[in-house]
Amino acid sequence: MKFLGRYSWMFDMPRSKKRLAQLSRVLGALPQDTLPMTVTEFDGFVTGILITPVHVTPPEWLPYVWGQTRDAQFPNQRIAEATIDALLAHFDVVASELASMTEVQPVYSESNTGGLFFWEPWIDGFMQAVALRRVEWQAFIERADEDVQTTFSFLQSLHDVYTGKSELLAAQIEEIDAVACDVIPSCISMIAKRSRPDRCFPQPANVQRKVTCQSPG
Repeated sequence: MKFLGRYSWMFDMPRSKKRLAQLSRVLGALPQDTLPMTVTEFDGFVTGILITPVHVTPPEWLPYVWGQTRDAQFPNQRIAEATIDALLAHFDVVASELASMTEVQPVYSESNTGGLFFWEPWIDGFMQAVALRRVEWQAFIERADEDVQTTFSFLQSLHDVYTGKSELLAAQIEEIDAVACDVIPSCISMIAKRSRPDRCFPQPANVQRKVTCQSPG
């Protein structure tokens, strides 16, 4: 089920509301019967694209945004250009944040009543990006150190929870759900520093907190 409510993010980002509102409008204008991505899914998706160990071009990943048919069915060229411009603008913003901040800033879905955040669509978008270069990701994980392997396994566990494939106990899933929003940023940053050092986060002078990502046992 697609979440079409509000969106929120963990830190202050200049002009975020205006940019996200425009992104929500263009994605909402796509034919909804083909299940195009929501803002949260797209944010996770472009994050995954950006930290994929090999380059993925827009012509390769854009069709996945349109949904199941991989066809946007734009009514005219003006709308097509406005939509793609909004998507690429968000891509550029996420790329800039990856280069300038110590952690990613996921755009999570928020309940209409506020206070309840949904990480599941974000991780689904991220894993869709991983699926575009599954062989390259597998080779990267096999070469990576134990910390990265454990972190990636944790993200995969989150996706298994979302898709209903998880074999974890209900209590374990509840525990994951309680911390996922807070832990995802540090997990992504750890992987990105190894998978795409050219997009590497800066090292902070003083780290105030440390969040570890552990695969549930």
